[in-house]
Amino acid sequence: MAPDLAEVLAATSAALRSGSPPGEAWRRTLGSPTGPDGLPAWGSLVALDRSPGGQGRHARAVLAACRLARSLGAPLAPVLDRVAEAVAADAELDAERRAALAGPRSTAAVLGWLPVLGLLLGFALGADPVEVVLRGGLGAASALLGGALLLLGRWWTARLLAHAASAGDIG
Repeated sequence: MAPDLAEVLAATSAALRSGSPPGEAWRRTLGSPTGPDGLPAWGSLVALDRSPGGQGRHARAVLAACRLARSLGAPLAPVLDRVAEAVAADAELDAERRAALAGPRSTAAVLGWLPVLGLLLGFALGADPVEVVLRGGLGAASALLGGALLLLGRWWTARLLAHAASAGDIG
């Protein structure tokens, strides 16, 4: 598996601490040339940025940190260490969020299959639910209302899960 952004930042920091100039350290860890300003290529960083909170959010932070360190004349290695810690902490929070939402997602999936299981149970008990629906009247009205509520419930659950999954993301 390819290294993630935090690993590349830590390796770049180590290369800088061992005396490599920034352009060489980035070339060694990313395997791609840097720009004329010695900063890593945007595409190389985005390819390693696996954060769900926004495409390239961490890559932007890395480039901003590099520019800031260069403009202030600060050593880049400690700055990259801090950014790597933040990227790793974000990845851990994303994993915890996915784990916390696994239960509600599986519950929603099970609840979505209950109407089908109800029909199968009706057939197993000797009833003919399809005939009741096709006969019209109250059976057809109940089926239409149930189908509409099922679709509404699936939509609402998907919205709730999407909102919970994006909670805390910075746009």
